[in-house]
Amino acid sequence: QERPLSQHRVSPWYFGAGFGLSRLRPDTSDVNNVSVADDTSSTRQLSLGWQASGRLALELQVADFGQSNLDNGGQISYRESSANALWFLRPRTADARTYLFARFGFGRMENSAEGVPFVRDNKFQRLIGVGMEYRFSSRLVGRLEYTSYDRDVKSTSIGLVYSTKQHRNKRRTLAVDAQPAAVPMIDSEIVHAAEPAVAAAVALDVDSASPSSNCPGDIPILAQTVDDCLRYRGHIPPVYFSTGSAALTDDSLNTLGQVVELMTKYSLTKVSLQAHTDSVGALDENTELAQARATAVREYLVRRGVASSRLHASAYGESRPRATDDTASGRQQNRRVEIYTIGAL
Repeated sequence: QERPLSQHRVSPWYFGAGFGLSRLRPDTSDVNNVSVADDTSSTRQLSLGWQASGRLALELQVADFGQSNLDNGGQISYRESSANALWFLRPRTADARTYLFARFGFGRMENSAEGVPFVRDNKFQRLIGVGMEYRFSSRLVGRLEYTSYDRDVKSTSIGLVYSTKQHRNKRRTLAVDAQPAAVPMIDSEIVHAAEPAVAAAVALDVDSASPSSNCPGDIPILAQTVDDCLRYRGHIPPVYFSTGSAALTDDSLNTLGQVVELMTKYSLTKVSLQAHTDSVGALDENTELAQARATAVREYLVRRGVASSRLHASAYGESRPRATDDTASGRQQNRRVEIYTIGAL
């Protein structure tokens, strides 16, 4: 079957704007009796970027560095258009608020002069820089950086970067495994059993003493028929993951150990593994990450002796958030694999 995804998401495209100070040092050694009187000017910048991966961003940037004032009353102005690559020291999809990056690029410098002749040595220049970003939300980022443009221009700037929201006229879909419905139980219907520590729904009119029911009374469940506990829906705590990772943590292994105990005791039950991510990052990457998380849980259970025929895995990516992605705690709740019992063999 196919399930519809959200009609909008944070796009990898972003816009940036900044301002700051520049130091402009034209070479006046070939002009007699002329030197730089004031080498400080204001900087204005606009950029269009694309987040190619967690650590790599590509940008087109235009900048106006103002003018350098000469002691003979002349001026030389500087403007540049450049193509850049930004390399982040940690993935930009991480939950940290701050990110350090390095900038590398090539640009085309345009100059104009008043009151003094000039010759442009290099029309195309290399540029390098370092900077830091601070994330205010999933879409708004502050940026501080220092950049050197060949020999003449040094710039320090502060600005904002805004990621766009991508809208679709047509709903995109993601194919998932066909399986019986597995709707999470609401909290008011959940009770916590002492052994094992797994939540389940309260039994209704079940003869738990009957050996044919396969449902001893120490774990309450919801029976589909009066004397048949082989088909039921119970709720097991989710398995949570670190940012951008499908690796099982120690807490995840503890939870899955309880799942193994439960499935060993109830050897005819089947479960649904429903994998999710937060919305940080590209949609396709999040879908692949959800698939990897479902696979990690499935393979662990199989290694512990659970038959693969009892496991049905689905990847929903970012389409079913449990909490807001604007906070670190909300994103942590969304990076999960939910496990639901869905019936019997």
